[in-house]
Amino acid sequence: AYVAETEREFIKQRQAEGIAAAKQRGIKFGCQKAEVPDKFDEYYQMWENGETSLRKAADAIGMNYTTFYRRCMEQREKSE
Repeated sequence: AYVAETEREFIKQRQAEGIAAAKQRGIKFGCQKAEVPDKFDEYYQMWENGETSLRKAADAIGMNYTTFYRRCMEQREKSE
């Protein structure tokens, strides 16, 4: 068990070093942000004014509703 634990610690250390080196080279981790459709602002205002539901607005512009909601919250923070 000691050998396995020690090896795991070495693996974690090498992984952390590799991640740090990649970040220094400018490599970004994770998924790319989805592009915001052209009609986003229009449907955001409709949703904000209560004229449509979150899901209907997201479906109308072809976005996942959780992505649409996240973008709405980002938009709301920008306007405040």
